[in-house]
Amino acid sequence: MTLTDVLDELRERCPAQPLSLAVIELPGRQITYGDLWSRVEALSAGLREYGFRPGDNALFSIRPGIESLTLILAIAHAGGAIIAADPGMPDGLFHARLARLEIRWTFAESVLYGLASAAPVRHALQRRGVALPNLTGFTGSRLVLSGPRMPWFRRAITVRELLRSIGSSPAPLLHPEDPVLIVFTSGTTEAPRAAVHTGSSIGATVELVSGHLDLGPGDVIYTDQLHLQLPALLAGARVILPRKQASPEQFPQHLARHQVTHVFALPARLQRVVELAERTGHHLPDHLRHLILGSAPVYRGFLERLRRVLSPATRVWAVYAMTEMLPVAWVDIDEKLVYEGEGDLVGTPCPGVRVRVDDRDELWVSGPNLFRGYVGERPVLEHATGDLARIDDRGRLLLLGRGKEMIIRGEKNIYSAIVEDQIAGIPGVRRCALVGVYREHRADEVVVLAVEPVAGVHEPELRRSLLAEMRTGAHRIEPASYPDVVVMTRIPLAGRSDKIDRDALRRQVAQHVR
Repeated sequence: MTLTDVLDELRERCPAQPLSLAVIELPGRQITYGDLWSRVEALSAGLREYGFRPGDNALFSIRPGIESLTLILAIAHAGGAIIAADPGMPDGLFHARLARLEIRWTFAESVLYGLASAAPVRHALQRRGVALPNLTGFTGSRLVLSGPRMPWFRRAITVRELLRSIGSSPAPLLHPEDPVLIVFTSGTTEAPRAAVHTGSSIGATVELVSGHLDLGPGDVIYTDQLHLQLPALLAGARVILPRKQASPEQFPQHLARHQVTHVFALPARLQRVVELAERTGHHLPDHLRHLILGSAPVYRGFLERLRRVLSPATRVWAVYAMTEMLPVAWVDIDEKLVYEGEGDLVGTPCPGVRVRVDDRDELWVSGPNLFRGYVGERPVLEHATGDLARIDDRGRLLLLGRGKEMIIRGEKNIYSAIVEDQIAGIPGVRRCALVGVYREHRADEVVVLAVEPVAGVHEPELRRSLLAEMRTGAHRIEPASYPDVVVMTRIPLAGRSDKIDRDALRRQVAQHVR
């Protein structure tokens, strides 16, 4: 399957059930299948009338919603490549990331674009936790604004104007290896890399997800992730698209109100929902058949708590994926919970996905859903993940940790993921991370265990419990991996996926290290 196949199937699906709701955008907007494809075609024709050409790069910064979904499909239909803008990046890093790309078009929300255009306003909002990307300064870029027209952006094109156009030129033929999506890796370093996905890799991703999830007409999926929305729409299901992150109280209400059958959630965000369910005794609804956990590592302790607040009929999947390849493997958490061997079980590779482990224990992946390569670099046939792994005798993939997150103390290599998995299962631990802080006078790394307690937990008691458990309890770790320092602190997260920001954490705990 390629992106062309996806668009063709969607074109056929929409007229087949024109009055059925395709997407409900929370808190209120909705669109039927019939209107969905009509809007995509109208936007695509409008873009071509205003000069959009196959191969044009489009910097995209519109929050998840019906507007963004239809625009993304229209850009793809017109033969363009979408560059996902990360609003959390500092201005200098943001423009450094885009320096190698020729930005022909910029798509933004009018109000947010206006606010972000004024540096004092943008910086003031950032100090209050509202991140806005600086989309200005791309000379030669055409500007398309979603929302009301701003009079001081006279040369901008509005989405309404695109829809009113009467373009009649035929849609271009899409080559499966043309760029479709350019996404920056979620690392926090000053040397970001832009991963290029093609029509072929995007189509393969949709096909793999469609083949794994039991989706059909009558099903309802709750997600803001495009790689799950497209399989749902191809199956005739309904997408519930949250415009913003639901609170722990709102999340189960949304599931119940819309009779949701499938959910995608990040463990870091779902954890707050689990904590609320534990306090109130309210379980997530029985009609939830599939819960997909993505992105961050999923620890045994959290999975045990999650299982207790779910119906036995709900299947919970943890997906192993990365910016460069989605998905790589899936695992049912019931299988994960009974696994007692070394490493983190992430499941059997997806159909067509090939994995190998080199002589340094690093995992390499390849397959039809692999990205084409990084911008400015040669195309790749396989990808070095940076994960340390092994493959068991059943063909299952076991992660041993991140190569770059491995801590070296003396002659001992400490794999942080293995230690964290044990510590995270201790009652009272909300989140934990193991980092190494280098000290010149030791010529070695000091191993620091950072622990974020569950709200209301008495920290001195938790500290005593931690020391006892990791030495002699059910969550014990090998003596060579004992931390030198235990710090109770809030653990910083970074990127689109709420991954632990280990560089920030090292700086944060450095004051506790001598």
